[in-house]
Amino acid sequence: MRKTIIITAATALVGTATIAQARTSSDVEFRGYNTCVEAAENASNGLVPARNYYVNRDGADATYYINATRWEDGARAPVRISCETTTRGAQLVSKVIEDGRFTNQSSTVRVEVASN
Repeated sequence: MRKTIIITAATALVGTATIAQARTSSDVEFRGYNTCVEAAENASNGLVPARNYYVNRDGADATYYINATRWEDGARAPVRISCETTTRGAQLVSKVIEDGRFTNQSSTVRVEVASN
């Protein structure tokens, strides 16, 4: 009985630790996404952004993290775009384009159950 309770509690803990929110963008978030992508397109050859992105909101300001690809030396190369916007997504504050991809690091929970 005790083993079952421990396993159930551990499963519940793991389930609540990895909750993520996937939803449709609001008009403000999508405006900020478009502002960021337009700025990155001007600095990239053949930019193709992902439709899924990460956003960190702070009041009216937001930082967007977008994965994309672009042409580099005749081949598609992955790039990551980080943009900060203000005024509800209408104004670009900063933009950084780097090689690579953003990933959502998932936490790992290790549970060991002692046996008699």
